[in-house]
Amino acid sequence: MCNCNKWLDVFKHDPPRGEEILFLTGDGEVHIGEVYSEEKIRKCEFRSYVRNDYYNCDSTTEYEERVICWCPIPKQM
Repeated sequence: MCNCNKWLDVFKHDPPRGEEILFLTGDGEVHIGEVYSEEKIRKCEFRSYVRNDYYNCDSTTEYEERVICWCPIPKQM
């Protein structure tokens, strides 16, 4: 799936803003993208470069489309 060490819960660990990350939606799909806002995480949109679409993590979003976890992209040494 991904070579990151651990998926982080989106509500327990804020993803970085303005930085590419991997994020996982409820349907198990992995996206590469970024958080598209500086607001509280529940109000932010996650921009997917894979689907060229936006995803949210709030409870009003269908579970399959909801961002549930994220993972930093490992830095090359």
